[in-house]
Amino acid sequence: MHGKTSKAMADQLTTVSKLRLKKKMGSASTGDMQRIENAMRLELAL
Repeated sequence: MHGKTSKAMADQLTTVSKLRLKKKMGSASTGDMQRIENAMRLELAL
């Protein structure tokens, strides 16, 4: 995201319209996405 550091908070999950997020999109590495997925699974007890 243009050199900005961000974080995903798996304990604060919510749903948001893709249209609202379009301007906020950035990218995450494959490793980051795996860590986010693991945190979400843990938080949701999946």
